[in-house]
Amino acid sequence: MALAKKGTRLIKVDGVEYRWVVQPDDEPGMAVVVECQGNIISPWLLRKAILYAIDQGWNPKQRGQQIVFRFEGDHIKEK
Repeated sequence: MALAKKGTRLIKVDGVEYRWVVQPDDEPGMAVVVECQGNIISPWLLRKAILYAIDQGWNPKQRGQQIVFRFEGDHIKEK
């Protein structure tokens, strides 16, 4: 399912545009949904999350399983 444009933001990481949105109802913490696109969460943190997901096998140009992880401070904790 694609993200709606309303309420989302764009970020470019390594030349690729991603659309993202925060889901504040995810407790504890908050979830970030990211979708490849040919201000609580900073661009730095979002970039780190995208690069981590790619490193874990996420291919933003293909459908696949979710990669779920959480940030604790500026460290990533896998679920």
